[in-house]
Amino acid sequence: MIRHPLPGPTPGRKPMAIRADRWQLAKLRWRATAEDGREFGFELETPLQHGHAVWENYDAVYVIAQDPEDVLVIPLPEIHRAAAIAWAVGNLHQPLQVTDAELVTEDDGAVRHLLDDQGIAFSTEQRIFQPLRAVVTHHHHD
Repeated sequence: MIRHPLPGPTPGRKPMAIRADRWQLAKLRWRATAEDGREFGFELETPLQHGHAVWENYDAVYVIAQDPEDVLVIPLPEIHRAAAIAWAVGNLHQPLQVTDAELVTEDDGAVRHLLDDQGIAFSTEQRIFQPLRAVVTHHHHD
């Protein structure tokens, strides 16, 4: 049972992929099979991400390999316009990944329509999509 990623895998071991989509990686409890057939169960405190090493033996280090998916890539214009685009996409309740150079979101018809209507340039690609995760806090006052 895997509870958390390895702090640092041993160098020189062959990487062995454990494929998962981003929906699976968002879960805390799930099962998967590595490319060599080894089965894993996950009972996590926090979700895993693409590239996390989770187990190793003498021959290999088992690494999470997120499946690429179809996304829309929006090159970032000047900062005020970028903020407005991010707000508009978020207002459609679509997940968003922000980098220094672009905004990335799911390939969704409503987002395509919004971008076309506002004359916002975008391209379609297939890549690993890692949107921002909402930070939810909860505490009680004494």
